[in-house]
Amino acid sequence: MANLTGQEIRNTYQGLLKTDDNDALSPSEKAITDGLGNVSAISLSTDNLQITGGLKDFTGELGMPGQFLSSTGTGTDWADVVIPAGVFEAGSGTGSIQAVVGSSTASGYYSFAVGKNNTASSFYSSASGAYSTASNIYDTASGAYAVALGGFSTASGYRPTASGTYSFAHGRNTTASGNYASFAVGDNSTASGPYSVALGAYSVSSAYYSFASQSAQATGTYAVAFSEGAASGEFSFAFGGGSASEYNSMALGRNSNASGANSFAQGNYSSASGEYAVAFSGGQASGGRSFATTTGSAYGNSSIAIGYASRAGNSDGGSPYGDGQIAIGTNSYASGQFAMALGSSAFSPATASGYSGIAIGVGSTASGEYGLAFPYSIASGESSIAMNGATASGYYAVAISSGISPCEASGEQSVSIGVSCSATAPYSVVIGDGVAAHQGAVCLRANSNRESAVFVQQLSIMSIPTSAAGLPTGAVWSNAGVLNIVA
Repeated sequence: MANLTGQEIRNTYQGLLKTDDNDALSPSEKAITDGLGNVSAISLSTDNLQITGGLKDFTGELGMPGQFLSSTGTGTDWADVVIPAGVFEAGSGTGSIQAVVGSSTASGYYSFAVGKNNTASSFYSSASGAYSTASNIYDTASGAYAVALGGFSTASGYRPTASGTYSFAHGRNTTASGNYASFAVGDNSTASGPYSVALGAYSVSSAYYSFASQSAQATGTYAVAFSEGAASGEFSFAFGGGSASEYNSMALGRNSNASGANSFAQGNYSSASGEYAVAFSGGQASGGRSFATTTGSAYGNSSIAIGYASRAGNSDGGSPYGDGQIAIGTNSYASGQFAMALGSSAFSPATASGYSGIAIGVGSTASGEYGLAFPYSIASGESSIAMNGATASGYYAVAISSGISPCEASGEQSVSIGVSCSATAPYSVVIGDGVAAHQGAVCLRANSNRESAVFVQQLSIMSIPTSAAGLPTGAVWSNAGVLNIVA
């Protein structure tokens, strides 16, 4: 029994311990019983456990440095855990409750380090692999040269770095430096903005709540970029090599560019640089609220360009007639304010250059204000109308050709209808083949074909000449109340 000399004994009989051979405790195995002969298990505190000598498994084999004992599951026996030679080396741990395996260091409270030259130096930190470091509270570093230092951060892979609070970095050379749940996964990916996400090789998210995937760059707040896209504007979106650089802009497709606020560009080399502009299939929409597609160019505000090489507005932006144009068709051109050009031709496109001018059809030109021109016609006078190859150059003039030889209306408020007829005088009206008229005159002429003759049932004419002097052939004149036609 143990020596109790000088100790106060107080109701402790049942708590007295003895060995099975009543000898002192020694390195040899002994059974320990209480004073009543009951053999009981020994409970030891885990706060401070020190064992002198080598541990033995249930076979009696002594343990070796770096060796583990594992429970057999019976609760009584322990067996060797086989560890390949050279995998683990001597480690070191300080503080309270550290776990160290290999040539690593665990110095933080409840820290864990396993592997080659790893360091876990903060509360609840963990480092594993080789040359990894977990240096802040609840940091986890695993792999080779992994670094977790942001606090509650995780770094895994080859040379990853998680330096932001609650950050996560996984892969080769990945970096998660933004605070509050920045997330980087993939070769050389970087999530540096708070709450940012970078997924895929060489992806970059550097702003608040930004998201980048597959070699894309999201540098604007709330920006999203996929597949080599670049989204730098706030709330911008870029996909497939596109670039969205302004607020709420969107670019889809290789070399697409949305640089205007609230703009949209889709397709290779499409560009939407105006505010609220839309560009498709290589179109260039630079005017505010403009629309361009199929390599068309919409320069004016609220302009529309549809068709190959179509143009709506002026590229210099300096024209006073620079807004509201519509150009539809190959090479069509509407440059006047509120002008419209409709037609498709490689060599003779529709052109509307006058204010509110309308040119419809191949080779039509509306250069006068409010002019209207149909195929191969020219309406150059203000409020003029030209059809079928005719030319209306006079103010409020109307010219309509009915054959291969065009007619002309150059006089103010003149009308010319027919073949090779000409209304050059103000207020004149000519109808027929090769007809001309003086100011205020009405000239009708039929050709030799009876079916093309002109028949007049009732005609009221005021202020007509009283003689044939100076009148062209076919003109109507009055002589003593009788209508005559110059032969």
